[in-house]
Amino acid sequence: MHNPRVFLAILTAIVLAPASMVIGGPLHDAARNGDIAALENLLKDGADVNALEFATPLQMAAFSGQAEAVELLISKGADLNMSSSALGTALHAATSRGHVGVVEILLTAGADTDARNADGYTSLMIAALEQRLEALQALIAAGADIEATAVASRSPKGGHGNVNALHLGTFKVRFSSPDRDAAIAEALLKAGAGPRPIPLDKERMSKADPNLGRELTITRCGGCHKVESEAEVVTQPEMGHSLVNIYGRQVASRDDAQYSDALKKVGGTWTEELLFSFVAEPMLTVPGTRMRWQGDWSRDDVAHIVSYLMSVAR
Repeated sequence: MHNPRVFLAILTAIVLAPASMVIGGPLHDAARNGDIAALENLLKDGADVNALEFATPLQMAAFSGQAEAVELLISKGADLNMSSSALGTALHAATSRGHVGVVEILLTAGADTDARNADGYTSLMIAALEQRLEALQALIAAGADIEATAVASRSPKGGHGNVNALHLGTFKVRFSSPDRDAAIAEALLKAGAGPRPIPLDKERMSKADPNLGRELTITRCGGCHKVESEAEVVTQPEMGHSLVNIYGRQVASRDDAQYSDALKKVGGTWTEELLFSFVAEPMLTVPGTRMRWQGDWSRDDVAHIVSYLMSVAR
């Protein structure tokens, strides 16, 4: 969400608050607690079924996994696709908590599978990010767009740059469950997800300047990689290896470097085409990579960098 600290505080309040604590208005709290009698009475008395405080009653019920309350609110005209900055749509809210029963109710009722939350993530991307396998499977079955991308800027499973569900579901961090990651990747791959490399821009490459590329590589890549020397290869898991002589080398082939599982599976060599795509869109070219793109590189910058990398290859 736009302010992660505020979002975390809201979620903590919703999850941990006792039923007696007031989180929103009476209708919102009845929805959160699944109090059907109170919901019916409040709606009968004219309460607005779509009242938006920091969330709507439907979003509150979905986030809390209150299936019966979700069904009642939908029957009373709750807007399935209304969004809030706190929880997104009801489908986002249910997916984030893994309430697959509620997810299925919302999908059956016609919820938009590809609506975006405040960070631009779809429900499928949220399911992958949060390792909600059953919700992810339900969304795939409902036709969710497996190609959808968003710009990650704060996610520990995204880095900075364009990401998709496959990257979010396979990027390894401390709190990942390897079995869940594997199952999520398998479900997405079976549905047709996969690497999405971008085409080589031959015109830009023909005009690229390796000297400017050297400066850009030092500035943009030097924080994680050795750019001009192989003498001190960086081997920490979160860092990268030397970029000297990478062009034409077998991908993930250095014995003194620690590679992501995703990069190990690429195979082949670092061609001009692969370098251009990986520098431009690493997380779409190799979903699950630890490469963190910063988001402000132009395609001209990419061409200059690749030109430099090719110029220093043996």
